Amino acid sequence: MYYPEPLKSSKKRDPKLQIGSSLANPKALLAQTILLYLSNNQPSTISPMSDVGQYALQLNSATESTLREYLANEAGYNEQQLDELIDRFNRGPLMEKQFEPLSVALELVWGLCELGFQDDTKMRSGERNGGVRYPKILNFTSNMDLLYSVCQSAPSPYITVLIGWLQNTTNYDLDAEHRIKTVLSVLAQHSLYKIHTSEGVLTFDIEGLYDAVSQHPDGVSIDSTREHKGPVRILKSSLASDVWAMLEVEDRHTVLPRSGVDLQSIRNFKERLARHRLIYNVRPQVAGATDLSPEEDDSSVLEVGLSNIILYGVPGAGKSHAVESVVKSGTDFMERTVFHPDYSYSDFTVQILPGMNGDQVTYNQIPGPFARVLKRASDDPGHDYFLVIEEINRGNAPAIFGDLFQLLDRNERGWSTYTVASSQLAEFVYGNSTMPIRIPPNMKIVATMNTADQNVFTLDTAFQRRWSMQMIDNDFTRSPYALNPILDTSVTWRKFCEVFNQRILEHGMYEHSTSDKRMGVFFVSAVELGFPAQANSIDGFSSFNRVPFCDKVLKYLWDDAFKFNRSEIFRDSAGKSFEDIAYDFSTSIDDDRFAVFEESIVDSLLN
Repeated sequence: MYYPEPLKSSKKRDPKLQIGSSLANPKALLAQTILLYLSNNQPSTISPMSDVGQYALQLNSATESTLREYLANEAGYNEQQLDELIDRFNRGPLMEKQFEPLSVALELVWGLCELGFQDDTKMRSGERNGGVRYPKILNFTSNMDLLYSVCQSAPSPYITVLIGWLQNTTNYDLDAEHRIKTVLSVLAQHSLYKIHTSEGVLTFDIEGLYDAVSQHPDGVSIDSTREHKGPVRILKSSLASDVWAMLEVEDRHTVLPRSGVDLQSIRNFKERLARHRLIYNVRPQVAGATDLSPEEDDSSVLEVGLSNIILYGVPGAGKSHAVESVVKSGTDFMERTVFHPDYSYSDFTVQILPGMNGDQVTYNQIPGPFARVLKRASDDPGHDYFLVIEEINRGNAPAIFGDLFQLLDRNERGWSTYTVASSQLAEFVYGNSTMPIRIPPNMKIVATMNTADQNVFTLDTAFQRRWSMQMIDNDFTRSPYALNPILDTSVTWRKFCEVFNQRILEHGMYEHSTSDKRMGVFFVSAVELGFPAQANSIDGFSSFNRVPFCDKVLKYLWDDAFKFNRSEIFRDSAGKSFEDIAYDFSTSIDDDRFAVFEESIVDSLLN
């Protein structure tokens, strides 16, 4: 019996909001791409180019022959017309423009294909300098099938439109052109754009543009106080080139409803875009969709919409492990830092440090983890970025955050409700020292806090109120080694923890908050439940090299959990040192090891 292949995960795409290259003639590029697809019988992948020296590309002979035959059969082109068309094709943007603006247009704006080099050792940035051009591969998407379904029923008028786009003429059927534009307008709904306004950085999608135009038909500005970069350059040139079915542009930067298009049609289209986004925003919760074991699947820890989270629990509850499960996007989108008593505001944000350039003293701006993650999240709104703060209460967190404390208040969309002024931080993040600082929705702050630690800083109520406090349950069903025996004894790790954690809870009736001293399910590793690598059993084991379990667990019980009342669990502890306890435990065998504990505890462990 054969079944479908299991669900495959995929990474989010980089929205390329910082790419500087422009594309002056997007219509010609679209025409080239669609014609290659139509003439080659709906291929999945095509390698249509060959190089002409180092600086020029042209259609290879096989692709040229196929395109000639298709245009002759479907549109009746003669040899002279075909020669002129092939010459124009070889001088079009697909052949002449560098890789990056082509990829922004074809991949991110319209999603028609994924672009690559035939030589897969070439970097995507390999054509930036020197004017070199390398033959490319087009890996088509299913969006091309939508265009094919429109064009193929009666190819001739649509081919004429595409040829007109390539040759910059308008002698074609305007109804056929409108249908192509309509499909392209739908396909462009997933792209993101960024501009700089007097109020800060604005990231928007096509839905947001249609929404604004429907409310402000006299014009919506996409002008920027800084250089346009990324897909917004393609948006501007495609508006100027008249690619959009319902929109047009005036004075290069002002977007208007297309002449003859009523506002209700634009509103209806905007609502359809919004509904499409909502119904396709699906998170699979399917058995077998992942291979995560129960202890690895902590996806429920970070609820959707939460932006500032503190994960807290007893030592070994799995807080750091929960962070790894939360940050599904991997280490490329996460930065980790650890708070400690000497950690400062400048360590966290930006500091100015002196340096030497020859015999001259220079002052360099050194960004901290908050600044680095904030910049990456602001530049790349298509990805979630995570700032992970381990042991947040080991440093003076309110002092470390300083005025950034205000930014932790988030509105319903995830933006900081308030802004703060910080010239050094703004200069690093935005390139403008006067810009107000705020945290974007795609920047998540996840912290861990060990509730058992003493001699740490407290988090005041005002600070905690701005976080979602989430306890990591001490659940032994998450541990794959909970039922492993301790060394050569008959007592499992789960049984040991249950007995001592219960005693800690009872002890807490007499000493405030000692319930936080319980041992977590991951307090020790599976390896630490066994003997050291140099000894598989007690045979030949030196008492001078104690078992790891003793030095980790018994020492914790002696030095921390029962520091002020050791006689409650250790037998004859008066007048003894931990060295005595460790020696007795390490040199005994089997269940006799537990003779170091008080009799009632031994009974609970063994019965």
